[in-house]
Amino acid sequence: MPNNNIAGLIVAAGLSSRMNAFKPLLPLKGKPLIERTVDTLRPWVGEIYVVTGCRQEEVRRALQPSPAPVPPPAPVSASASASSPASVPPPASASPSASARASSPASPSPPPPRNIHFIYNERFADTGMFESVRLGVQALAAGSGGFFLLPGDMPLVTGHTLRSILEAHRSPEIAVVQPFYRGKPGHPPLILASCYEYICAYGGEGGLRGALTFFKDRTLRLDVPDPAIRMDADLPEDYDRLLRCAEESTVPSPEVCEEIWKWFQTPELVTTHCRLVAETAREWALKLIQAGHSLNLDLVTAGALLHDVAKGVSHRDHDTVGADWLEDMGYPTVAEVVRAHTNLPEDALNPLDERAVVHLADKQVQKTTKVTVNQRFQTVLDRFADDPEALTAINRRKRNVLEILEKIHAILGESPQEKNIDKTDSILI
Repeated sequence: MPNNNIAGLIVAAGLSSRMNAFKPLLPLKGKPLIERTVDTLRPWVGEIYVVTGCRQEEVRRALQPSPAPVPPPAPVSASASASSPASVPPPASASPSASARASSPASPSPPPPRNIHFIYNERFADTGMFESVRLGVQALAAGSGGFFLLPGDMPLVTGHTLRSILEAHRSPEIAVVQPFYRGKPGHPPLILASCYEYICAYGGEGGLRGALTFFKDRTLRLDVPDPAIRMDADLPEDYDRLLRCAEESTVPSPEVCEEIWKWFQTPELVTTHCRLVAETAREWALKLIQAGHSLNLDLVTAGALLHDVAKGVSHRDHDTVGADWLEDMGYPTVAEVVRAHTNLPEDALNPLDERAVVHLADKQVQKTTKVTVNQRFQTVLDRFADDPEALTAINRRKRNVLEILEKIHAILGESPQEKNIDKTDSILI
C-alpha cells in the first residue's frame, strides 16, 4: 500500500553526456528507463514529482499516457430508442474493476491517473543534480512528510528495499534513512520534512551529500540486500549491466545471497552448511547439464545457499518461513526450492528439477561435513528409534532421495552394480 504522506522525487534533467545517449528514454524490457523508475516508486508513495530539463517534452510524453480511443457509438434503431431509456455514462470518477476491464476488451477504459507532477529545471545545462533536487523540494515541501530521491536511471530498486526503508523511520528523531549495499551508500534515501528548509537554503557545496551532512547525527544507516541501489546507467557498460540484471532479477547471485544471510542474521554455522550444500548441488547440476538435462544452474546455486536461511532464526518450520521471506523479497522461484528442501513434492521428480537437486545435496551434508545418504539418515533414524511415526516419515524421505539418485544415474548413463546407496552417492564424498 502506498504511503500517501511520502512523495517520490525523480531527477531526470541532465544531459546524459557520459552515456552518449539520452538515459531516460533508453529501453528496458519494453519501456523507457524513466517509466520503469516511476513504476518502481509508484506502489510505495502518494505523489510523484519528476524534475525535467534536457528533452523535457519527450520525457513528459513518455510518462503521460495517450488517451484511450473512444469507440464510435453503436447504431440504435428508432424503435429501440423510443422504448429504451437513454444510457447514462458513469461519472468521471467511476473506475471499472480489473475483471470488468478484462472481460470487455472492446471498450477500453482510460488508464488510471499517474499522480505525476513535472518541474522544469531551466538551468539544466549548467547546474548539477542538487539544483534539480532543490527545485523538487520547493515544489513538494507543503504537501508531504518526506520523499524518496531516485535518479531517473535507477529502475531496479526492489519493493522489499523501499518498504524496509519506510518501516525504518519510526523515530521522530530520524531525518534521513540512507540505504547501503556492502558498505556503500545508494539510492533512494528517504529524506524527511525536517530537512526541507535546510536543503532549500543550502549553498550547494558538495551537492546533496554536502547538505545532508548537517543531519549526520539524525541519519539512520540501513544495510539492504539489494545491489540495485547502486545501479544506474551513467556509462554504456552500466546500462549493459542494468539490462542483464533486469533479466536475472528473480534469482539472486551468490553475493546477494550472502547479503540476505546478513539481513536475516542467519547463524554462521548454518551459512557454512549452506555453502557446502551449494557446492554439492552445483556438482550434481553441472554433471546433469553436461548430460543434456535441463536445469537452471543459478537457481540451483541460490536455492542451495538459501535453503536454511531461516534455520536458527525462526522458531517455526524453517523451510516454510525461509520460503515466505524469499517470496516477500521478490524471489518466488527460489522460494519454491527452499520450501521443498525438507519435504519434496512428487512433481519435482518427473522430470528431475532444481528442487530435487538441492533436496539431494542437503541430505549429503551433515552440519559442515559431507556424508553419504546412508550416514545422514542413520543418524536421524537412531535419534527417533522409539518413535514409529517419525521413523515412517524418515524412511519415506530416504526413499525419495534414493529415487533422485537412481534418476540421476539413469540420466548420466551410469549403472551402479549394487543398490547400495553408499556407492551410488560416493561420487561427491
